[in-house]
Order: sequence, then structure tokens, then C-alpha cells
Amino acid sequence: MITIVMASGMYQGASDAVSMAFPLSQGRREGIIQADGIDSEQVQIQGRLEGSMNWVTILTLTGASVLIQSVLLLPEMRLNMVGLNYGNGVNARIGA
Repeated sequence: MITIVMASGMYQGASDAVSMAFPLSQGRREGIIQADGIDSEQVQIQGRLEGSMNWVTILTLTGASVLIQSVLLLPEMRLNMVGLNYGNGVNARIGA
């Protein structure tokens, strides 16, 4: 399993797109996301097939969510925050 960083200490907005090309090339279609530091904001895990397509939310996490979830891997993924994190920031990783 490899670990891909989606966000480290993020307070608002959207992270840069991260490529899932390597795990997909290894035949992996699902990954495990772990996130921490979520307060009252919503954290959306978004993906798209390629750069010209719109982002699609595939998972929404809140402070009350289970913070380890299985997710479908798409070639490009990012974390998008709705609201502002007033704590230490959100961290998110995908294992695939």
C-alpha cells in the first residue's frame, strides 16, 4: 500500500489535485481515506476523470463522520472544504 497526501494543515478552500495514476495502474480501484482535524466544516473528497472535467463530490465528511472510509479512486482527486477550520487544520491521506 502506498500513501498519498491530499492535505496537511488545511484551513479552507480546495487542495491541489493529486494524481492517482500509480495506484490505478497497479489495478487498484478503491482506496482508504483517513482525515483528522475536522471541526464544524464539511470536507468533500472530490474526483474527476481528467483536467477538463468538473469536480464531482464522492464523499462528504463532517466532524461527526467516521474518519476512515473506503473511496472509489479516480485519476484526479482533491479535498474541498466548505466552511472554515478554526482548529489546527485538516489532514487527509489516501492509502491505495
